Amino acid sequence: MTNQQQIFFSKKSLADVERQFGPEALGNALVESADEIGAHASGVIAEGTPTNKNPQPGVPRGRLAAGWSHRVKKQGNGADVIIGNAVFYGPFVNFGTGIFAGKGRIFPKKKRAMAFFFKGGPVVVRSIKGQPGQHFAEKGLEKAARDIPAIAAATIEREMGR
Repeated sequence: MTNQQQIFFSKKSLADVERQFGPEALGNALVESADEIGAHASGVIAEGTPTNKNPQPGVPRGRLAAGWSHRVKKQGNGADVIIGNAVFYGPFVNFGTGIFAGKGRIFPKKKRAMAFFFKGGPVVVRSIKGQPGQHFAEKGLEKAARDIPAIAAATIEREMGR
């Protein structure tokens, strides 16, 4: 599966709809469809996003899970949906770090060693492997992609029926 999901309708069916309702109505229906697809996909991704085991008060799902959003960008006769998350550490959780992201071991920048503090006492190391990626964004997109044709068809029918 690619990072971009695209929905294609046959040119004949879109041409028929455009002839019947006009190009502006079809364009508006496609933009509305893209908006609903984006909302659905970002919601599915948020459901699969890992959450903090010790959440902050007032943030029920965690910042990463709550940070998913989408926007629609009209492109010619169609629309692009951009799904994103503004939480800076999201890519590290999704893709991994260090050797798991193909970057090699992680070393301290200014010191010779790193210290991690646990209940049993501190652990001092010169480097760490990093963390494996959880790939929750790809899994969420794959899950949401199954629903996209039905959402698109229903939205376009509803918009054209107005």
